[in-house]
Amino acid sequence: MDDGSRPDDEDNLSSFHKVMQWRKDYDPRAENRGLVLFGKVGRGKTHLMVALLQHFALHRGVSVRFAEFSLLLSDLKGTFDRRGGSSDLLDPLTKVRVLAIDELGKGRNTEWEGTVLDELNSRRYDAASTVLATTNYPPGRPTGRRTDRLAVVKDATTQVNLVDRVGDRVYSRLRQMCDIVPLLGRDWREVR
Repeated sequence: MDDGSRPDDEDNLSSFHKVMQWRKDYDPRAENRGLVLFGKVGRGKTHLMVALLQHFALHRGVSVRFAEFSLLLSDLKGTFDRRGGSSDLLDPLTKVRVLAIDELGKGRNTEWEGTVLDELNSRRYDAASTVLATTNYPPGRPTGRRTDRLAVVKDATTQVNLVDRVGDRVYSRLRQMCDIVPLLGRDWREVR
């Protein structure tokens, strides 16, 4: 029977239930673990994260903030260049109850980007504030590969992992602060 479902819909059912359970269990008066949604391009990570933010902001009165990682870095660089510091942009990102970072690991992977991400992550960690994130990079052990930008790895024998993109310190804290949930299946943008 063709009910319009895709064979790989079952792959995401468990992940979807984990995210919905997390949403239900979230207590704005307590410390809460965050979520890192990972998967290939087009799997619905950003869509699901934005739905969570809308729910918290509109139905539960929780302060939220959405930041696309490379745009955040661009804004921080502009602020840093003009004023010599990043506090003007990092302070509000620290104080908001739920911060959602889209495309974590995207960027040029420079030392400056790593420093900014480490500072933001450390501030959120110290404030016991919830972090949501999406990334195209899977969890795993460091491969030792440093790719600049989002360059496609020509040698596909070794997958670049999230730890390779964000560094050991940030990755370790993310694992302590967040549950890591895969979103599998096909690219939703290709489904017609």
